[in-house]
Amino acid sequence: MSQLNYNTLDSIIILIGTNDWRRSPLIGNNDSTASNEFKGALNSIISNILTTYPTIRIYLMSPLYRTEFGDTDTVPNSGG
Repeated sequence: MSQLNYNTLDSIIILIGTNDWRRSPLIGNNDSTASNEFKGALNSIISNILTTYPTIRIYLMSPLYRTEFGDTDTVPNSGG
């Protein structure tokens, strides 16, 4: 990704994976920038992209439903 010419892009998709549930990161606060927290890492990624490429459109996609980790709709991970 470091060799990709982002100047040629008008959009970027950030796909949040099921490993983000499985690894049980702390959720964090909405304004967090801590890399060990889910919201903090996501905020940092978005901020870094928009600082460098302020006109790029960012699309966020949530994880696909999977059953191999249990019913993730009702069973929280160890991070809550």
